[in-house]
Amino acid sequence: IANPTGKRLLRMGSLQRASQIILMADGAQQAHGGANSEFYSVPEANSGTTNSSAGDTPIGVTNDVDPATGGYLRYRHGGDSLNVVFVDGHVGMFKKGEILARNMNIYY
Repeated sequence: IANPTGKRLLRMGSLQRASQIILMADGAQQAHGGANSEFYSVPEANSGTTNSSAGDTPIGVTNDVDPATGGYLRYRHGGDSLNVVFVDGHVGMFKKGEILARNMNIYY
């Protein structure tokens, strides 16, 4: 996993919270037919802070539309939930407003 500065790689086994960090998630369908979740499009995934209270901030749910011009998280299950795969390999579901910054960023 690359860090936000792109200067070094981390081994997945070295992450302290592998059961809390999202590796993949449902993404918005793009106009050209692709679908992806580009975490760099989510501001909370790009902050380099280690402030633990900031990690408790729910991420925004903007750009939850098809087709999207970029890759964003898409709450496509019942209109309010999305599926995720965590770094440790288990699968989960989040409703809008439940994903925290600490779920998107390894530095909290």
